Amino acid sequence: MITVIRRYEITVSDADVRMARAIENYILAYDGENLLHDIEITFPGASYRAFFLAWGRSRDPLRWIKPDGAA
Repeated sequence: MITVIRRYEITVSDADVRMARAIENYILAYDGENLLHDIEITFPGASYRAFFLAWGRSRDPLRWIKPDGAA
């Protein structure tokens, strides 16, 4: 049996990283009923990439930590 592990790495702009961190903090502190709708209203200029990064980090934060301790 052959196991294939695929790893993907994407490059993002500093603006996307800042936006992703802001969205991530919003997600973690969210206490409403319609998260996606409220994110769209709160962060109207967010790219899909920033949203994807924030969503992924908030759901599985340990996956995003690099071996050198950076995240």
